[in-house]
This record gives sequence, structure tokens and C-alpha cells, in this order.
Amino acid sequence: MPETVSCQTYIHGNYSSKDKLLLINPPVIETRYAWVKWNQPLDMLKLGSYLKSQIGCDVKLFDFMLPTNGRITRKAYKNEPEISVGNTSYLLWYYGKSFDDFHNYLDSLLPSWKPTAVWVTSLTSYWWRSICQLILNIKNRIQDRQVILYGNYPRLETTHAYDNSYADILVTDHIDLSQYHADFALYNTENTPSFCALDMECDSLTEEIRDKMKLGIKDFVFFNDDITTHGHKHFISRLKPVIEIVESYRKSEKPRFHGICGIYPACFTEEIACRMKAANFTELHFEYQTLDNGELDTEVYLKAKAAYEKAEFSLPIEALTGFINIGLPNDSLEQIIRHALNILEIFGAVIPKPYTPTPGTNIYEKYKSLLEEYRLEMLSPHLFPLAAANGLLPGDYDELYRLMAFLNYKVKQTCFNLFPPRIGFNSLKNTLEREIWKFGNG
Repeated sequence: MPETVSCQTYIHGNYSSKDKLLLINPPVIETRYAWVKWNQPLDMLKLGSYLKSQIGCDVKLFDFMLPTNGRITRKAYKNEPEISVGNTSYLLWYYGKSFDDFHNYLDSLLPSWKPTAVWVTSLTSYWWRSICQLILNIKNRIQDRQVILYGNYPRLETTHAYDNSYADILVTDHIDLSQYHADFALYNTENTPSFCALDMECDSLTEEIRDKMKLGIKDFVFFNDDITTHGHKHFISRLKPVIEIVESYRKSEKPRFHGICGIYPACFTEEIACRMKAANFTELHFEYQTLDNGELDTEVYLKAKAAYEKAEFSLPIEALTGFINIGLPNDSLEQIIRHALNILEIFGAVIPKPYTPTPGTNIYEKYKSLLEEYRLEMLSPHLFPLAAANGLLPGDYDELYRLMAFLNYKVKQTCFNLFPPRIGFNSLKNTLEREIWKFGNG
């Protein structure tokens, strides 16, 4: 049976410079994965830096989710073609390199380099099936080496991982890796990532950007849940040296920053907008922000758009959007559509962002009785695990996705404008708010 351990204690108590460690980022089994191109095992890459610099281990990496020729393979998951929620079935997809690719890698590696142990990461707990399938596969190929499971699956769902993962060691906490770089030397030089994930709080942030630029990488994305967590002044100070790097390159060679998460309308002041423009942010996707009563905080959205305009940002229509969370326990289709129309009016595009509660949080505990605790795959946000609390059906959410696609449809590079100052606009808007939400029940 697996042993549960603390990460730092285990590493320092078991490894030395004589050890060879293989790190693996597993494939993903999901019903959909819209942001798949931004999958990067940042914690695992930083763990590699830590193991090499602090312990002196010889470390290698196999990343199932590394794109090949700019693409990540998606194919039908034949082991279980569908997953059912009530009377609705969703197709399951396998994302990433194949196990044949992995076996070929091991065949070329093992004759001359046999790992002391294998570490497998886990970005989420509800992707547990691909993780367990991978670990079983490893054990069939490397029989006499321990497999250590690291990340959110063993940390958030220790009992489930203990019973199902096939791992020998479960790491139930995280080690602080904020000051370590993502070690891209772990990748084959012929196929490196096209972007680098960053932590805004890393003290050597600018060093990491410069190092990755030397590798030919120009695209960067902050993975922080809130890039202004420690306040306006702190964010400005962190961005200042980044701007200096950007200004040191010619226009065609400048690094590009992608704001795909962690940007809240209330925090997007004119000063921050100017600094982010100077830092060459090439897309801004704003998080969903509501008032205590659940209504959209329209005022902060309008201020954010005004700040964007005063900074003289000029991004393509698809690069300035607002997320709208769906799958919340208090979802109302009429309210979601009203908020979507408001966000569309302000930013020009709106992106639905399905929600799932994190195990151990208050909202998870509150609705625990509605969740199939042992079937962790049912916690996928794309299956709307909290729909039972709001009474919506899978078909309702399907209609929402179709509506969002319609609202975002571009004609001559411009989103369809529902908001021209013409007679009939209010009638159209009111009809959408009043009627479209009924389609899923019709």
C-alpha cells in the first residue's frame, strides 16, 4: 500500500546526487479542453530545478502534453467512449502523446539510464484516470522502481489516491518552489515549449524571462490566480523590470505576455493598463466579477474598459474578452445571459468558464451531498457538478455555449454588434434576456 509523505522531508531524506529521477506530466482525459495549448507542468519543471540545484540529482522529463509541430493530439478515448450525467452522455477525449510514444521514449532511455524513481504530477484531482493509467503503465515497464505521485490529486483526494492510484508514495503537500525557474533543459532541444509559464511572485522573474528569450521563447503567461494579489503598488514594482526587458528589444523581437487568467476588472486601473501595455501584453481576458447580490459589477467593468482606452491599448477583438462563470450553485440562465450581454457590450467578446468546487473549500463542503465523491471524474467543470443545486439541465448549458458562440461570431473581424444605437435594440436585447434561456427546456 502507498506511503503518504511530506515533499521536502521525503526528498531530503531519500535522495542524493547519485539518484536519477524521471518526471512525467501525464495525458488528459476530458470531455473538452478549450485552453489545452496553455498546459505546462510548471510545478514539475520547478521541482526539476530544485532537485538538480539543491540535491544534485540527475533529472529527466517526459511531457505527454508537449505540443508536436504546435499541436496537441486529441483522439477518442476508446477505454470509455462516453461519460453520462443523468440522461445526457458526453464524449470523452484523450489529449496528449500516445503511450506508444512513451514506450519508444523508454526504449531509447532505459538501456543507458535507469531512474531511481519516477515522479508523476497531477494538475487536477478529477483527471485521476489518466494518472492511474499512466502509473500502471510505468510499473509494467519499470518493475523495480518506486512511483511518486505529486500534485493536487494526492493532496486534495488522499484517500482516493491511496485506494486507486497504484503509486508507491503519495506526496500530500507542496514544497515552496516560487523562487525556482522552470527547467526547460529537461526538454529535448529539438522540441521545447512554445511559451513559458511564470509566477509573478518569483524574485528572479526577469532572470527567467531573459533565460527563456535566449532559448528563442517569446511568449509568456502568468499562472497566478490573481496577478495583483499583493496590491497595486506591488504589481507595478514587479512589472517595472519586465518593461525594461521589453524596451531593450526591437519591436519584432519583443517578448509577448498573455493575460489569460488572474486579471480582475476592479484592479485594472489606468496606471496598471499603461504598464501592461508597456510590458507588451498581447491579450487580456478578465475574470468574472459580481456584487454581493450576484449581479454583475458593471461599474468596475466600465472603469476597466475606460482604463484600457486611456492607455491606448489596441488589441484584436478576440484578445480582449471577459469570462463569465457558469455551473455555479445559484446559476440562473436569465441572469447569465444578461451578464453575457453586458460583458459583450463592454469588451466585445465573452467566454463561458465552467466552474467546479475545490475539495476542502466551504462551497465544496456545503454541496458535498450533491457530489459523487468517489467518482472524481464527475467533478470536471465541463460536467457541471453543481447543476443539481440550481436545477439546470445539461441541455441548458449546451444552449449557453451555442449562444456564446453566436454572440462572439465575427463579421469582417468585428463581433456581431447587438448594441447599436438604433430603434429596436432594446426590443432585441429584452427578447434575448427573456426568451433564449428557455430554449434548453423547450
